[in-house]
Amino acid sequence: VDQLPLWRGVFESKKPMDALRTIYCEKKNDDADPHDGRASMHSMSRSLMSLGYNDHYSQHNTNHNDDETDTINGVDHMMQLCVLRAIRPDAVVPEIQEFVAGEMGKKFIEVPQFDLEACYNDSKCFTPLLFVLTPGADPMSELYKLAEKRGFVGKRLHAISLGQGQGDIAYQAVAEAQDKGNWIVLQNAHLCISWMPTLERLCEELSPDRIHSDFRLWLTSEPTPKFPSYVLQNGIKMTLEPPKGMRANLIGSFTSMVTEKFLEETNRPNEFKKLLFGLCFFHANVRERRKFGPLGWNIKYVFSQSDLRISMDQLRILCNETTDDEPIPYAALRYLAGECNYGGRVTDDKDRRCLANILTDFYCEAIVQNNNYK
Repeated sequence: VDQLPLWRGVFESKKPMDALRTIYCEKKNDDADPHDGRASMHSMSRSLMSLGYNDHYSQHNTNHNDDETDTINGVDHMMQLCVLRAIRPDAVVPEIQEFVAGEMGKKFIEVPQFDLEACYNDSKCFTPLLFVLTPGADPMSELYKLAEKRGFVGKRLHAISLGQGQGDIAYQAVAEAQDKGNWIVLQNAHLCISWMPTLERLCEELSPDRIHSDFRLWLTSEPTPKFPSYVLQNGIKMTLEPPKGMRANLIGSFTSMVTEKFLEETNRPNEFKKLLFGLCFFHANVRERRKFGPLGWNIKYVFSQSDLRISMDQLRILCNETTDDEPIPYAALRYLAGECNYGGRVTDDKDRRCLANILTDFYCEAIVQNNNYK
């Protein structure tokens, strides 16, 4: 803790190399107190020089192996992060993630899967549930899945998209749902700002003495300063953000969309499972390319779970329509996914060409025939 002020300048400086050089130059002698931060810095500098500064700077993987870490005497992991901040700022984030995982556990760096049922269990009939919309997220699919599980299907679930002229319809639907114990979903509340005072009054009047215990009011809205403060303060707020990272994307796709029943309802389960994994990997790939800016896509596209869902259904249909002796129609699969489902969002011709080329790595004969396909 006593060394934190010494290293704060290195970690927060806009020119960390200059700050690092200042610490190193202030105390060079070998007779310095070994517990002093500058002496530790001096020891680490000599270690880096002995390991080869240029090699350490230019290597692709900045993780230290056990032998290399042992040669950096007197310097803890936090100091190494400060030095890494100076010489390799691009590698700081993954190294900090490893540091947090090692000190506190991996659960602190992994985004938990969205659990809508847990949010529902925390709610009451007089508690509005609000989805804060984010690009690429589709909360309605999760809501429909929960409604089916809880028996709120058909007329027991009424969804209304708010907009011009929908205020009176929404008011009548909420009043009817309160009496019958149904679920009402008011979508895109941010598009009907003039109706927000009425929505706030409706939520204030919700009372367990007057409404059915099964009634639930679900809302979806983008962030807006006009949204009623009463609903924000008294409701349950949720946001369904797209997963970050290839692993998180794959886990999210398989846990929320793939079931055992879905996998087995096909005439060609072996081919279907391999192609399905390839499709989910492709979905994660095109999503993750967004964070690389123009190197990923010339335009930032929002690929959602609905794109993956329709592509999965089309894959299952085409696999069911072919026998074991017939070849899988890869050209048709690539056209449907690359030109219609995902390609329908792509407006730049170079991006469309890139998307189609990426898809050929996942919808191909090799992924089915080769168990070690990479």
